[in-house]
Amino acid sequence: MIKVTAIVKNFIKGDIVTNVLKSIDLEVPEGQFLSIMGPSGAGKSTLLYQISLLDKPTSGSIIIDGIDVSHFKEAEATRFRLKNFGFVFQDSALIPEFTALENTLLPSLMLGDNYAKAKHEAIKIFTSFGMLKQIDHLPSQLSGGEMQRVSVIRAIVRKPKILFADEPTASLDTARSHDLMSALLQLHQEGQTIIMVSHEEEFAKMAQRMIYIRDGRIEKDIILSK
Repeated sequence: MIKVTAIVKNFIKGDIVTNVLKSIDLEVPEGQFLSIMGPSGAGKSTLLYQISLLDKPTSGSIIIDGIDVSHFKEAEATRFRLKNFGFVFQDSALIPEFTALENTLLPSLMLGDNYAKAKHEAIKIFTSFGMLKQIDHLPSQLSGGEMQRVSVIRAIVRKPKILFADEPTASLDTARSHDLMSALLQLHQEGQTIIMVSHEEEFAKMAQRMIYIRDGRIEKDIILSK
């Protein structure tokens, strides 16, 4: 599903060029749960941002589901993300004025989906996550773990081809982290392709495959389970 070839990412500030990703090659088949680990500053999130079209590489190519997305203009990249990707971030990124349900429906409404159908699908997922009672709560009325679960529901309500998670457990305690990982593992068992950045080895090793990045290069590529 994903083929990354010779990806380079440089950040330029004045006369200083920082080479963060150094010609990375990576293939991720459909349905795989891949975790990305490495020390701080190694390029973990930068790699995820290139693959997920949240940023553009300096050079190299990214092919997703047979489509070369490397040179998409901003509007093309935005629409492709909305149609094909789901995102879970460290801080949940919920809109404070919207209820949990309204937050999850936002991507569907941005793409002009049928409201009744989108709402029905969202309610089904809230129910399966044991979150139906919180459906009308604002983010301020939710715990950290509940906010992250709403973030996951928002990410998967449109059945994305790829779910990207950037340090999804970083702001959670141990129990809530395990709850979130259980939700991700269940999605993986149902066939969801997942790419997750984590600095926590315990959770990174729950994935099907783990790559370890150091100094902008893939140092290890380990299959953890079939």
